Amino acid sequence: MRLLLARLSGASRGVALGAAAALCWSSAASAAATKIVHYDAAHMTATATYAGTCEGPSQLSGQADAYRCHAASQGHYDPCYAQGAHKLACPIDLVKKTGIDVTVTAFPTPDPNRKQPAHPWAMHLVQGQFCIYAHGYTGLQGYGYSCGTIACSAPTLLPLNTTYQSNCTPIASAKPQPRPFFVATIWK
Repeated sequence: MRLLLARLSGASRGVALGAAAALCWSSAASAAATKIVHYDAAHMTATATYAGTCEGPSQLSGQADAYRCHAASQGHYDPCYAQGAHKLACPIDLVKKTGIDVTVTAFPTPDPNRKQPAHPWAMHLVQGQFCIYAHGYTGLQGYGYSCGTIACSAPTLLPLNTTYQSNCTPIASAKPQPRPFFVATIWK
């Protein structure tokens, strides 16, 4: 491109640069709109049920029925969604719509001063990767989403658009090499 621009006259160079910018802009503008999902646990299939406890509201989901819970011998799950008086559905695979159920004796008292989380708790990239917000535990500064072999930044809305984008880099790289990825779905 640089060699081509050097050979073009001033007016032609401006037209070529304008066309290249329009091509880049049109690819972003033509990307499908990102779907924003407020999770509905009624559509989840539980693969197991465990007794457990909930410590408080979810740290990841801003939904009022979302909690951070501990399933006996299974670890913590966040978010888990209330499904009646003593049952919660904790999604594990949002694409396959599977997870576990946790039964509790009582829910924690709601916190009236609860703040909405700053980030979506999960996202699905157009390229197929599924990402969970990992509280920044990916090992790479600024890349708080764990997406298998890559880590991604918080999604940002593209200007004049309804599409979100995230910068992602291989987790194994010694130095981050971010690339933009379009986000197909965001779970809040």
